[in-house]
Amino acid sequence: MNHSLPEISIIIPVHNAERYLDRCILSVTKQTFSNFELLLVDDGSSDRSGEICDEWAMKDERIIAIHQTNGGSAKARNAGLQRASGMYIGFADSDDWLEPNMFQTMIERAKEHDSDLVIVGHYDDFQQSDGSISKEISRIPQAFSCDKNVEYRNYFPKLLKESCFFQVWDKLYRRELLERHCIRFDQSMPVGQDASFNIPLTPVVNRVDIMAVPLYHYSCREGSMSSITFKESYLQSRVRAFEWAESTLRNWCPQVIQFFANGCIDQMGNLAEGLYKNASYTTAYRDEQLNRIISNQTVQKCVHVYPPSGLRNRYLTFAIKQKSIILMKFYAKGILMLKSARNMIRRFRSR
Repeated sequence: MNHSLPEISIIIPVHNAERYLDRCILSVTKQTFSNFELLLVDDGSSDRSGEICDEWAMKDERIIAIHQTNGGSAKARNAGLQRASGMYIGFADSDDWLEPNMFQTMIERAKEHDSDLVIVGHYDDFQQSDGSISKEISRIPQAFSCDKNVEYRNYFPKLLKESCFFQVWDKLYRRELLERHCIRFDQSMPVGQDASFNIPLTPVVNRVDIMAVPLYHYSCREGSMSSITFKESYLQSRVRAFEWAESTLRNWCPQVIQFFANGCIDQMGNLAEGLYKNASYTTAYRDEQLNRIISNQTVQKCVHVYPPSGLRNRYLTFAIKQKSIILMKFYAKGILMLKSARNMIRRFRSR
């Protein structure tokens, strides 16, 4: 048995993922790079996910199964970070999968440049209910390399626009840097935890390599966490992500705060839409939650201090400035009607 320390620790939080878990784990074990440890953190699954983790750990000495009571993906990832021993840290989600050369490509670049952070592109795989992929869109960032934080700061606005900043699963992190700055996921945030991890890292990272190649497959499924939905705790999580960005990045790269403010308003629109997507919510409950959104002090700051970008955000900014529940209702219902019409047209054309 090889007792040497792995070069990469790969952390996968697992919760009720038995349908996709084997595919994800197999894509890791089939990597062309083999000097890794895979930390499977079962987050209190009620299906066979925990057993699947144990079965893989029995078959492959590089795999470690960790079990905990359900506490969310942030807690699971933090448990993996606590156990990790690799020089670099990578992440994956249990319903996604990796190209075979992903980690070899990333670790070779990391060792060549002594990188603190390596970023690659990814695919958005849109899955149908039968598991087949209906559409695959590649998200490829522009190649970039630097060895000074000031250079990364100058490039950072472009990285945000390329949708390659917030997620953790397309990145390789130097573990020593994470430990030195005590960077962990915020366990109190039900959504947006990746921002709580990446934002504090941004002002302290120096050697950054961005590779213009998609190597990760992100599964976009109906019912996934990325689908439009509503939970009361989501409002505070989205607001906190903006507050985190503003306090951390304001002095480092002030021009990006408008981007985060617009993102916060965009998420408020998603929350409003989610209220009307769920038919079980009463009118009184919807009105109460819309009032929470438009009355939130941080949300009001976003619309009064930072100019909106795009037609959607301009409408939402106006509605929130007016503190108008009626305008928010009109927006949410209108968006759902447009999406429904679009889906009907798509189904008709596919016949």
